Amino acid sequence: MCTLPCTYGFRTAHQRGKAPCCFDCIPCPDGEIANGTNMENCLRCPEDKWSNFLKDDCIERTKDFLSYGDILGVTSSCIAFIFVVITAAVLFVFVKFRRSPIVRANDRNLSYILLVSIMLSFLCSFLFIGYPVELTCMLRQAAFGFIFTVAVSAVLGKTVTVIIAFNATKPNSTFRKWIGTRISIGLVLFFSLGELFICIIWLICSPPFVDTDTKTIPGTIIIQCNEGSFAAFYVVISYIGLLALFSFIVAFLVRKLPDRFNDAQYITFSMLVFCSVWISFIPIYLSSKGKYVVAVEIFTILSSTGGLLLCIFAPKCYIILVKPELNSIRKKRNRLNYYLKNIHLKMASGEDFFFTKDGNIPGKFDILNWIIDKNGAVNKIHVGRFLPNTDQLIINETAIAWGPYFGKLSRYLDHNMLQQDWVDKEKPKNSFLVTGEFSGNGHCE
Repeated sequence: MCTLPCTYGFRTAHQRGKAPCCFDCIPCPDGEIANGTNMENCLRCPEDKWSNFLKDDCIERTKDFLSYGDILGVTSSCIAFIFVVITAAVLFVFVKFRRSPIVRANDRNLSYILLVSIMLSFLCSFLFIGYPVELTCMLRQAAFGFIFTVAVSAVLGKTVTVIIAFNATKPNSTFRKWIGTRISIGLVLFFSLGELFICIIWLICSPPFVDTDTKTIPGTIIIQCNEGSFAAFYVVISYIGLLALFSFIVAFLVRKLPDRFNDAQYITFSMLVFCSVWISFIPIYLSSKGKYVVAVEIFTILSSTGGLLLCIFAPKCYIILVKPELNSIRKKRNRLNYYLKNIHLKMASGEDFFFTKDGNIPGKFDILNWIIDKNGAVNKIHVGRFLPNTDQLIINETAIAWGPYFGKLSRYLDHNMLQQDWVDKEKPKNSFLVTGEFSGNGHCE
């Protein structure tokens, strides 16, 4: 008895030791077809096509990329758009209240740079959505890497500003010469140009390009951006990671400095969120396939950038919009009062002096406006007094050389001297010096 003819989708396999008309019908493997009867070999489909269910015809492969019609694409784009609107609103608030103490005290120029870079980082996520083309492939990684480096550099600049401001208040501190300089802006430019240089070398030597993958998912052709050089891609990501780690360490070391306007605690938490997100990103990114690779990277961008926005700016917007009484000069006076009652002084004899636990002041304290001119000469102007055994703090703002900037005072109060960070090229440097007289204990500064 001979075998019945093999139909479409099957190939013949001769049975050993039997008549030539005896054979088995073997189904064609995926990607191959048999469009005739008793075919000895299946035909492989072209690279851009795949076998249908019956294995008798080649059909177009399913194209896989993250599109705006996909649920992941719609969700990602909506979240990115919402974050862009929120960032624009925060920037509007900071510009509108640019003369308020909390905005001034947090280096508003760096805040503007940080907010604009955060907004652009959110917008970069749109480069990852849609059908990949050569332009978007070249721009998306490099643009995000550079813009996010600007953001992290601005965060580092804010941290360095806090360190300089607090340490400059100590006697004979070498940090005083940095007060009012553009060192924070210089840090942003320095680190950002470093990342820009890496991105330019990447785009010149081995630029990303549109690529297809027909091996990963059967029956599907993945339209994706090939990074060109994965070494360059990981260098860009590592550069941002090391910069963020450095910012986290610096902010962590100064997180306990006093004052509500100290950004270090918020920066520490935002960098902790950033590092956690990107550490989780690497294994998930490497194990994902198809459009999910792009979705993972978009989620990482949105979550890490959103962490910066919320951790650093949410507390300040809360004070500006909901608790405006905390953002006033009167409140700063009360905080100055509080710090003067809790500071630790060094006597001229070398002895340590502390105020009493109940907060009563045992001696009279004069507050002097300490002015250092361009020649290094020191002039002291009596501008206030803290009365003993009372909570009364008297300050004559009209006597202060920089009276309009008194709202920034409490940011830089440290031990027994107050230093402000506003310096104009045409005006002398200013600081406060608190001096005290104690019954029978002489004079100390």
